[in-house]
Amino acid sequence: MRVLLIEDHPIVRDACRLLLRNRPDVAVSDASTGAEGERLCAKENPDVVVLDLNLPDDGGLDVLRRLRAADPTRRVIVFSMYENPSLVARAMDAGARGYVTKSDDPEALLEAICQVAAGQSYLSVVAARQVALSSLRREPESLLSARERDVLAMLAEGCSIARIAEGLGISYRTAASVVAQLRTKLDLPSNAALIRRAVELAQR
Repeated sequence: MRVLLIEDHPIVRDACRLLLRNRPDVAVSDASTGAEGERLCAKENPDVVVLDLNLPDDGGLDVLRRLRAADPTRRVIVFSMYENPSLVARAMDAGARGYVTKSDDPEALLEAICQVAAGQSYLSVVAARQVALSSLRREPESLLSARERDVLAMLAEGCSIARIAEGLGISYRTAASVVAQLRTKLDLPSNAALIRRAVELAQR
């Protein structure tokens, strides 16, 4: 089985390589940027791509969409630090066949690769739990767009505007603009008040 890992953090990349290379039936290659990953994917035609959402040159969801546009049968697992259920949903809607968080047990990544390679879909324990909890919460902010809800959820997790921009694959200016829109829509006087509201909503 050929696996392509697209991950920019060297420590995470090395740990994943070691984990996967313990399997004699798995051959691993890796890339540290979206552009490099797309080139390797076209060249090597891996059975499974493991894709981080935080890449230095592009948003991981955009890379995912391009990989799927180039080959609609491409099997991609998103491997992310973010547990936000709306991001899980967006990744699956964009064509991911699996979602594993970096909070999961390392064996979850192996299990995801095996299941996705076999033609199945996979949600890790952490991702599935967050999706289930989200479905139980009320959604009082129905006027918000999908991106605004993503930003609100990341604010609740303590993310800065810079981290939000990185996590969603958007510019700092765009992320700051969304934060300002949220304050206006929710009639809040400051970013601190917005963060408090975000935390309150996340706890429901």
